[in-house]
Parts: sequence; structure tokens; C-alpha cells
Amino acid sequence: VRAPGLEEQLDVAHLSDEDHPRGLTYLVPQCDGIVALAGTAEEEQLSGAGGDDAGAAKARREGILSRCREVFGEELVGGEVLGSWTGLRPQRRGGIRLELDRDLVAEVGAPVIHNYGHGGSGVVTSWGCAEDVAMLALGV
Repeated sequence: VRAPGLEEQLDVAHLSDEDHPRGLTYLVPQCDGIVALAGTAEEEQLSGAGGDDAGAAKARREGILSRCREVFGEELVGGEVLGSWTGLRPQRRGGIRLELDRDLVAEVGAPVIHNYGHGGSGVVTSWGCAEDVAMLALGV
């Protein structure tokens, strides 16, 4: 959404309400007065279980927008919606998997660096994880 002056007002990487009764809610300032609104945390579903159809995606988008405006206020994130997309972010039981796997060399022709399971925190954790991945890659 358009949120002019938000970066100057808050000077934070993100704001979140992880205990909202209707679901995870957070915002991430982008640049040029734009803020990303986000927040889903859904129980695991098997592939093809019908949990990511168009209706479910629309409901997630509407829920995120509603929760963010409720939690952070219309004056902060009530601006024009510039676009939207939605998708599920797998969160791995046991936390993020970030490791070098040399056992796959025979199968894929190179070592593999696993970096997944961030759930809805991918944007927030990406910087530190990217640095760790780079260090692993330099050690190959």
C-alpha cells in the first residue's frame, strides 16, 4: 500500500503482531513510501488439498489487509493498494534448514545448499541467511 513518510516515522525493518487472534500480522517498509502488508500462518496441508485456490488466496489477501489496518491503523497503512499477490510460505518443523549437502553431488552434479523453511519470516531473515549461504558457497 502507499504509505508516504512511513520509513521516516518508524525507522524499523518491520512491525508485527504475532499474537493477533485472527492470524500473524506484519508490515515491511519498502521504499518510496510503499509498505508491504503480510501475515499468514496456516497448518500444513498436503499438496493438492485445495488450500491454495483463488478463493483461499483472495480470503488471505483480504484478511491481511483488514488485520494490518486494524493493528497498525488506517492513518499508517490505509493508503491506496498498489498491488497484491499471495502465496504459501512453508515453515519447517524444527526451524530453518540452512546447510551444505555434499551427498547430492552424484545426483545433481554439484553440492547443494539447502536454505528453506523460513515460513512467513523470509523477508526478515533473508539478509542473515543470504550471508550464511554465501559463506557456505565460498567454502565449497
